[in-house]
Amino acid sequence: MNTDKAYILGLVIGGGGFSANLQDFYIKLPYKQWGDVQANPERAGIIARDILKVVKPLMVAEYGLDVTFVTGREWRIECIGNTSKLVKDLRDLGVTPMSEIRKNADISGIVPKLVDDNLKRRFIAGIADTIGSMAPSQRRFSDDVQIISFEINGFAFRFVCQLCNLLYSVGCLPDQILWQHPNMQSGNDAYYTQWKKGNKLRVTLDAFSKFGALAFKSKAMASQENRSRQSRTNTAEPCEEKRLAVSGVTARHIDEDYRDLPPEIRGGHYIHHKQICAVLNCPHAPLREVDGLLADACHHVSPFTVLHKDDARQIASIILNDPLLRNRTYRSINVSVFSVKRAAENGNATILFTESGSYYSESNEVGYPLNTMLDAIAYIVASKTGALNGKRVRGSRDEVIENAIKANPKMTVEVRVPDLLTPIIVTDGKVSAMVGPLNAEVYKNLISFSPDNRYKMILRPITEDDLRG
Repeated sequence: MNTDKAYILGLVIGGGGFSANLQDFYIKLPYKQWGDVQANPERAGIIARDILKVVKPLMVAEYGLDVTFVTGREWRIECIGNTSKLVKDLRDLGVTPMSEIRKNADISGIVPKLVDDNLKRRFIAGIADTIGSMAPSQRRFSDDVQIISFEINGFAFRFVCQLCNLLYSVGCLPDQILWQHPNMQSGNDAYYTQWKKGNKLRVTLDAFSKFGALAFKSKAMASQENRSRQSRTNTAEPCEEKRLAVSGVTARHIDEDYRDLPPEIRGGHYIHHKQICAVLNCPHAPLREVDGLLADACHHVSPFTVLHKDDARQIASIILNDPLLRNRTYRSINVSVFSVKRAAENGNATILFTESGSYYSESNEVGYPLNTMLDAIAYIVASKTGALNGKRVRGSRDEVIENAIKANPKMTVEVRVPDLLTPIIVTDGKVSAMVGPLNAEVYKNLISFSPDNRYKMILRPITEDDLRG
C-alpha cells in the first residue's frame, strides 16, 4: 500500500462500479446541483481539471487505466483499459467488484493496510472527493455549523460504522449519522414508504479541515467557501462524552422488518441514531446514555403512527386493512380550532375525548399530543385554502391556523374518535390526518430486547387486549 493506491481505493469505494462482465470500470461523482455545468461553469472547469490532473495520472500509474469523463448531473469518470489488476486487488482486500461498490462495501480488509495516518487520510480523501457532499445546505441548524456529509446509499451499515471509526482514528470526530432506517428517516409517519434516502455520515468542516484531507481543488475551495459562512470555529465532541436526548415519539414503522436491512438491525425499533451505533458494537457509542434512553423508552415509542396525512380514501383504506383499527367504533366530534391553539399556548400537552366532547391535560402520559393535533389541523385548513405543497403545508403552521381563526373564529374540524385509545382521524371528508395517542403505561408492555443484543429494542404490535388491560 502507498499513498497513491490508498487514494485510488478511496475513489473506488466511494464511487466505483463495474459492468456485469467486470471489463468496464467507472467512478461516479454524484455532485448533483453542486457540480452542475450550466449553473456553475467555473466550478465545473475545476472539477474537470481535478479529474485530469489528480485522478488520471494516479490511475495510469497504479492500474494502467486511462481516464476520461462525462459531465452531467452525475459526473462519471470512465476508466479505459484492462481492469484485471484492479479486480484482483479489490478481491484480495475483501471488496466485491460490482455495479455500485459502496452499496455493499466492507473495508475491514483495507483498514489494516492503512498503517499510518497519512495513508488513512489519503484513503479518506478519495471517499470525500467522491461522496463527501459540500452543498451549502449541509449544515447543522445554521450557517455557523458547516458540514461535510458522506452520502452512502444502500444498507451497508457496517461500512458506515467502519468509515466513522476510521475518521475517529485520525482524530476527525464525526458529528452524527443519519441512518437509512425508517425510524430515523420517518420517525413520525408509520406508513411513509419513501424513506430509503441513504445513510449520511456528517462531520463538521472544521474537524474535517483539521484532520481529514481533500485532493480535489474543487472540494477544497468549496470547504473554504462554506467555512467562511461561519462566525465561529466548531470543536467536535467525542461520542463517548455526548449527552443524549430524545424529543418526541418514534412510531412503529411498517418497514422495520424490511428485507434489505442488515440482520442485526432488522426487526428492531430505534429512538436515537446512537442506539444503532450501540447495536453495531461501535467502540465509541455512549452506552450509558443509550441505556438511559432505553430505560425510559415507553415515553418515546408508539405502536401507532404519530401522524399520517393523506386523502380521505387512503386513510380509510389503512383503517380497513388493520384489524385493530377496523374493529373500532368511531364517533364524530367537532373540535374548535381556537380551543386547541389556546390550550397548547396555555401549557397543555394532550387532548382527550369523552362520549360528549373533549378536554385538555398538562400530562403527556395519556392522550393525543396537542402539537401533533395542530399539525393535523393545519393540514386540513391548508387543504381547504389551497396552501398545500403535496402533503406539506405551505408556510408556517401557526400562521396558517392563525389566519384561519381570523377568517372564522368559530372554525371547527371534524374528529373521528375511536372507542379505544387508537389513532383519531381529523378530516374534512376530502383529506384526513391520523393522530396517534400517547399511552406510556400500556406501551411499556410492548417493549422487549433481543437476547443477542441488549440495545436492539423490539416493539411488538399492540392488541385489543393490551388496550383493554
